[in-house]
Amino acid sequence: MDKTAILITGGYGALQSAEMFLPWSNTTCGLPSIPDERWGHVQSGNTLCGGGKRRSSTRRSCLQWRQGGWATLPVTLAEERLASSAWGTEEGLVIMGGTSDAAQQTSETVSSDGANTVTSFRMERPTW
Repeated sequence: MDKTAILITGGYGALQSAEMFLPWSNTTCGLPSIPDERWGHVQSGNTLCGGGKRRSSTRRSCLQWRQGGWATLPVTLAEERLASSAWGTEEGLVIMGGTSDAAQQTSETVSSDGANTVTSFRMERPTW
């Protein structure tokens, strides 16, 4: 039986919430709150980036769930990321687009260990 769990974080009305959904038992379990308010962020696996209040540092930061707690990753995203898209790869979390003018046609990859971020590719058309 597959014991994969799904991490659920933040969102309107639940800005600092975190829980784990256990599909094999159709249950959830609460986790410690994320350390700042997040909505409009992206997430893959145990890493989440961007989102949050207008002109907030959360739009350029990432968190990672590690061994029972939240760690703020030592990276600063190149652009403010809100309402972006993302997917997880072996190299890390690829984030593209967002609502800010500078983010709309850019992408960046946060390394899988969360130690750095690199520019990925430029999109032909804006995403917002």
